[in-house]
Amino acid sequence: MRATIRQVAERAGVSRTTVSNVMLGREGTVTPEKRDLVMRAVEDLEYVPVRPMLQNRLVETRVITVPIVDPLRISWAINSGTLTGLFDAAMRRGYDVTVMMRPDPDWAVERSEVQFLDRRSDGIIFASPIIGETVGTFEALCRHGIPAVVCYRRDVPEGIAWVDPDNQSAMSQAVAHLVKMGHTKIAHLTQGHSKGFDNLERQRFFQDAVRQHGLKKCADWIVYTDFFCRHASVGTRNHWDGRDCRCVCE
Repeated sequence: MRATIRQVAERAGVSRTTVSNVMLGREGTVTPEKRDLVMRAVEDLEYVPVRPMLQNRLVETRVITVPIVDPLRISWAINSGTLTGLFDAAMRRGYDVTVMMRPDPDWAVERSEVQFLDRRSDGIIFASPIIGETVGTFEALCRHGIPAVVCYRRDVPEGIAWVDPDNQSAMSQAVAHLVKMGHTKIAHLTQGHSKGFDNLERQRFFQDAVRQHGLKKCADWIVYTDFFCRHASVGTRNHWDGRDCRCVCE
């Protein structure tokens, strides 16, 4: 049976109004001590606040939620393209999309994942390529059976669907093509977050591919940039011969 706000208040030793203020995030109305008591009670009782019209978990909202951790990431080409495609697909299928702005990359750490569990939407899509990010929230969604999909990662709990390109095949084919053309000095230009799941996957499969073709020295030729640089810069780990980094193979 679903825990009630009354039970949370009794467990925390506070009023129902205090519980409501904490759940609604009303700053300045509750002391940090009482907020901690409420959140511990919420966690112990697995309380999920549900809006009145959504008490029936089978109600279809025709809404999809897309959480955004950092607004700057929307400008990343991969994220902006993903969101554009997502919005287009949702519109064609009669769904609305709600964007949820959250500053904390792992909301469950702050015990605020309850905002994902109030059935305000039919499912949640994460464009979250950073390894380890939002794992606590994924686990909470799994526990409560809320549909969720994450893009560009596969390090997610069982019960969370994922969508990710075939990085191994892409790198294998790219290196094989350059080798077939006679190139023996091949580097990998990586753009993006240093802990990006796909970035690390592509680096690993690039290294595997050049080694398979007997180009072991190329395995260290990885050039790092960020999403906002026009040209590449050489990191301290790289072994590059000093030529223009815009040329990544010869």
